[in-house]
Amino acid sequence: MKFPYTVREGKLTGKVYGKTAANPYYRATVSVGGKRKTKSTKRFGEARDWVKATLKLIAKGRTDQPTQREIHDLRIAQSALQGFGVGLVDAVNEYCRAKKLIPVDDLHEAEKAWAAVHANVTRVPFKNAAAKYIRERKSKVSQKLAHEDELRMNRFTEAFGIDVCDMSKAAIDAFFEDLESLAPRTRNHFRQTLSHFLKWCVKKDLLAQAHRLNEVLEKEPVDPTEPDIISPQQFKALLDSCPPDLLPAIAIWGFAGVRRAEILRLSWDDIWRIKGDDDAPCGQIEIPIRTAKKRARRLIPIQPALAEWLAPYRQSTGPVWSGSENQFHHAFDKLMTVTNNLSGQNLLRHSFASYRLAQTQNENQVALETGHAPAILFNNYRKVVTANAAKRWFSVTPDEPTNIIAADVG
Repeated sequence: MKFPYTVREGKLTGKVYGKTAANPYYRATVSVGGKRKTKSTKRFGEARDWVKATLKLIAKGRTDQPTQREIHDLRIAQSALQGFGVGLVDAVNEYCRAKKLIPVDDLHEAEKAWAAVHANVTRVPFKNAAAKYIRERKSKVSQKLAHEDELRMNRFTEAFGIDVCDMSKAAIDAFFEDLESLAPRTRNHFRQTLSHFLKWCVKKDLLAQAHRLNEVLEKEPVDPTEPDIISPQQFKALLDSCPPDLLPAIAIWGFAGVRRAEILRLSWDDIWRIKGDDDAPCGQIEIPIRTAKKRARRLIPIQPALAEWLAPYRQSTGPVWSGSENQFHHAFDKLMTVTNNLSGQNLLRHSFASYRLAQTQNENQVALETGHAPAILFNNYRKVVTANAAKRWFSVTPDEPTNIIAADVG
């Protein structure tokens, strides 16, 4: 037998060297990953079998030493990661986490999905987008609503120190978990504000249209509570105590159920434009699209009692309320305080809906007049009152005619 003896396993080879005078052992050698692995034994068969077994392990990749091919692949992988600031081990761990989420499809599908969501999106910090959103909001909605949105957006900005496009459902869920101490209705207001903001971000290309973040913004159930209302006597006291510039707004609020923000946008032309007919002898107040909260025109019959309160203003022009929104809030709060110390932002709208429903026994009609669906009318604005109480409400009239209003209070 000639030495060195070559052992073959597929394309892999190893050698067994014979005994010498200086070394009375057979020496088996195999090259593993560029390094020589050896074994000495007194029997040739044992040396040959060791080489063969080692070559089989190398062929199956079950060896603790990298092959030349493996070393080559590792160098290519390290080269590919240059410039990303990520080590090979971290890259492998990241791949494994991604593969657990997408075990079947190629990760290229995730790449395409990510590109569809982020490719055309401008990366902007949440706080910068929120500030711009509030600036635009102030030019489109009432001062009160814009202020409430701004307060909520400030809370969001504190929580989301990230770019808008990096927002996640998990982060939003965590934010609302921190609001557990608030009432469900208040939490729903936060959801509504964030939902409007996300829609705005989509329009501004700050967030992909398929973001799906609204899936965690579904409103939670709110226990219905009866709204607070005032009595006809209290309403009469309010009207009798009104200064002339505030009286029309208070009368319209209580006899027509117009929203506070809509009152601030009403003009006298909206009050007098539609003349009386058989269905509404005193005419109808028009809430035009530019004024309506939900951008839907609606008509509200002018009650005879309201016509009497507004009679001195028949020649008035311009806005029904000529001051600022803040001045209106201040004047109304002062009136509520000096008149039986009342409180409540929507007492008059709540009261109108309750008394009007008792008067008409027609929820669809009252829903149209208030600008709400019947279900919302019942849940938010209706308190059960008697027909006699409704008759007294809509019979609240001035004690005597007044003629103190000039032709133009606008």
